[in-house]
Amino acid sequence: MVLKKFVESLSDEYKNSYTEGFNYSSDYELIIKLILSARALENKVETSGNLIVSLYKDYKSLSLASLDDIEEKIKPIGFFKQKALRLKKAAFYIFNSLNNKIPNTSYELIKIPGIGVKSARKYLSLKFHTQEVIIDTHFKRVLERLNFISSNSKNSEIENWYKSLISQNIHSSSSNLISYFGKKICLNQKPKCHLCQYKTFCNFFSSVHNR
Repeated sequence: MVLKKFVESLSDEYKNSYTEGFNYSSDYELIIKLILSARALENKVETSGNLIVSLYKDYKSLSLASLDDIEEKIKPIGFFKQKALRLKKAAFYIFNSLNNKIPNTSYELIKIPGIGVKSARKYLSLKFHTQEVIIDTHFKRVLERLNFISSNSKNSEIENWYKSLISQNIHSSSSNLISYFGKKICLNQKPKCHLCQYKTFCNFFSSVHNR
């Protein structure tokens, strides 16, 4: 399979159901949901994020909140203790060190506790419509299973390869779409192979059915 054809096929398949990014109305809400989103289901990110934003109106109030209270509010989400600490630390850093102003470069964004390279790129693509190759575990799992990359490929190698084959104007949307496919169909555990039209190219499917 050719990567470009795969991306085009995904775009056609999910054009009526795929939505990119989170529901957010402010930088504050977007940062909160990005921190919560690591290894979490989208519906839980939305629910927990909306609750945090409704209870703590800004970075200052969140930075002053009790860690136990934040943990209790986001308990339904995975890794809630770590994420509660990251929320509190991020709010403190943004309020005290950034004067509530979110930077517009990856280099500065990743200084915020809880914001890694992937989240920084996601922020820039959503906020400023920049074109970023957004690499996460779902993106890599799909590409590895379909023989596009190897298990030991470095993110920098994947990014350079991807950029060489996919038009720059769809770097963000296409990489997000591949990740979306990984979350909805090509799951880490119990992938929905019966719903997948790409299984004839898939290492995982072949290994399971050739035992």
